[in-house]
Amino acid sequence: RVQVSERERGRSTLRISDLRENAPKLPSVSVSPSAEIVEGSSVTLTCSSDANPAAKYTWFKENLLKGQGQSYYFPSIRSEDRGIYYCQAENKHGQIKSLQHLLDVQYTEPTPQLLSHHHCFTFQPVHFGRRYRPKQNHSFF
Repeated sequence: RVQVSERERGRSTLRISDLRENAPKLPSVSVSPSAEIVEGSSVTLTCSSDANPAAKYTWFKENLLKGQGQSYYFPSIRSEDRGIYYCQAENKHGQIKSLQHLLDVQYTEPTPQLLSHHHCFTFQPVHFGRRYRPKQNHSFF
C-alpha cells in the first residue's frame, strides 16, 4: 500500500506498474554485427529479458559457464568460439534460459599462394583442412 502526503502530491507520480514485480520473461539473444561473422572480427552477444527487479544475466556455451553480464564480448572471434550459446536471466522471483543460438564463425580465406605454370600464374587459396568460404582462383597470362 502506498500513501502520498498532501505535500508530495503533484510533485511525484508513481505508476502501479512500478509496484508489480515479476520473474524474468523468456530472454532474447541478439548478435552484433548481425551480418556474417568472420574469424578475427569483434562480436557482441546481448541478452534481454523483461523482469522486475531487473534480471542478472549468465552466459553459457554448450552448457559450460562462459561469463556474466547482459553482454558477452569477443574482441577477436576465433574458430574455437563457434558453437551453441544461450543466456539465463535471473532475479529473486525466478530464472529462465533463452533459446539456443548457433554462433557460426566463417574462416577468412588465407593469403593466396602464387603458382607458376609456364607463363600462366594462378593464385590459389591455401588451407590446412579448415572450413572457409572460397572466393575464386585468379589467373594472369
